[in-house]
Amino acid sequence: METEPVRYELMGLQFDKWRKRVLKKPRVLASNVLSNAAVPFPVHVESALVYESEYRLYWGRDKAILKGLPTSVRFANGTMIGDFKWGILELEQRKDFYR
Repeated sequence: METEPVRYELMGLQFDKWRKRVLKKPRVLASNVLSNAAVPFPVHVESALVYESEYRLYWGRDKAILKGLPTSVRFANGTMIGDFKWGILELEQRKDFYR
């Protein structure tokens, strides 16, 4: 009788930072012009910049690992990294602001 997993759980992860792949492409996420032309004395000015970004998460594939199974990942100290489906690229449009 053959059994198949219904989910994966990775625990005790420690990353090799030298293998980390980060796509570095400079981008202007938002811009703003602050002006103080109408007032002759200094005033405090605040600005918040809103921007959108694309978040990608992919944990790769390997032999004998089923694609698409729910997977949860934890660091060695027990901190939860997240839940995702193994072997499937996740794309997410995120909105954020910088103050």
